[in-house]
Amino acid sequence: HIEILRGPASALYGADAIGGVIQIFTRRGQGPAAVDAFVGFGSHNTRDLSAGLSGGNDAWSYSLRGSHDTTDGIKAINDKTKQPYSYDPNSSADGFRNSGMSGSLVFRPAAGHELGATVLRTEGRNWYEGGPSFDTHADVSQSVLGVYSRNQFSAPWTSTIRLNQSVDDSTSYAWYSPTGAKFKTIQEQVVWQNDIRLTPGNLLVALESLNQKAHGDTNFDKSRRIDSILVGWSGHYGDHRLQANVRRDDNSQFGAKTTGHVGYGYLFTPNLRIQGSLATAFRPPTFNDLYYPGYSNLDLQPETARNKEIGLIWEQGTTRAGITMYDNYVNNLIALDASYVPQNIGKARLQGTTLSYATVVSGFNISGNLDFLDARDALTDKRLPRRAREQANLRVKHSLGAWTLGGEWQLVGDRYDDTMETTHMGGYSVLNALARYAVNSEWSIEARANNLANKKYETSWGYGNLGANAFIGVRYTPK
Repeated sequence: HIEILRGPASALYGADAIGGVIQIFTRRGQGPAAVDAFVGFGSHNTRDLSAGLSGGNDAWSYSLRGSHDTTDGIKAINDKTKQPYSYDPNSSADGFRNSGMSGSLVFRPAAGHELGATVLRTEGRNWYEGGPSFDTHADVSQSVLGVYSRNQFSAPWTSTIRLNQSVDDSTSYAWYSPTGAKFKTIQEQVVWQNDIRLTPGNLLVALESLNQKAHGDTNFDKSRRIDSILVGWSGHYGDHRLQANVRRDDNSQFGAKTTGHVGYGYLFTPNLRIQGSLATAFRPPTFNDLYYPGYSNLDLQPETARNKEIGLIWEQGTTRAGITMYDNYVNNLIALDASYVPQNIGKARLQGTTLSYATVVSGFNISGNLDFLDARDALTDKRLPRRAREQANLRVKHSLGAWTLGGEWQLVGDRYDDTMETTHMGGYSVLNALARYAVNSEWSIEARANNLANKKYETSWGYGNLGANAFIGVRYTPK
């Protein structure tokens, strides 16, 4: 399953959670060994292949998965940009390919005790515009290795120790670097997390150490270390819900910073509640922001933020409706200028309202949200780049026998691509359709048709997006 946390969460998850967190939890193997597979084909010679093996019992769980996807793609830069060093009117489509594998192994020697390991490896190549008569592309790879030990030493106390390493490696080939420009980052992390159930609520205490390193062809070899301590508590008293977190990050490059979060909720009725929070956040520039060749800025300062929000949520059965209002101040917000070089915006303010609704009516699953955002440079009063003032999403799905049919509609308002409001991008809407046919309990056929109206739009100025396209695949999932 996927969990989405909106808003500043540095006090809980660390510096990079200044704008929210998306967590993806993969399925664990269980039962006898079973193989699943998917194969799909689509527009622009798109192909997607994947297969996995998983299983487990009371003592062991395991999974292994491999995948390969490739597409001929479209021209990365549309014809209106015509930048002298990146535009070739006679160029072909810019494709992409990627292969990957992932696996996990879990051992439970006794009740309440678990040892586990995970591994991920991907390798790919993407092509892009880089001038006439040169095969401009980037080779990228990523590997992640992690091990952990989760131990319930007593009824109220569970201790988890995690060790993780991730490596991100890229080599870019262009006319100005025909032999390849290399950029590599390495992260090594150790976390000790303690979850303690108390009579009044739950206590979280964690220690973390993160080492980051970056190497490149531009004669630099950089490293930094972040040591952190986190304390959090959550609980409820009758109709009251409470949460408090505080985190201290000691960054060897940018100094120490303390962030916090306080949340409160109250149930007016079993179906209606109000909730609000106050939070601060902190985010140092990444190594890419600071050192990536040609698109970096050594003078960048860390972002700091303070946020307040309040929301009202109503739930009954399969129906849920909510409204959330927020006000977020960010000092030294990092944003790209017209040359795609990151710069600090001294003071930024993001105010907005989000409306959401989901229900099931006569077998139709309906969900949607509507966002209104006023995001501005507080000193110049200019809009922040690539942030629309309004966005809307609507999803409808209906099952009829072996068929599942659905549609998606997205609306995005106009935006500017730079900090000075010189490059305007118009709003757009996109309509998609999906279908699934269950041949039996193990085999299914899935299809999507995207951008049915063949809209031309941009999410980054000058770069193209897919027009009308389709994809169909066959999935095998054993019982």
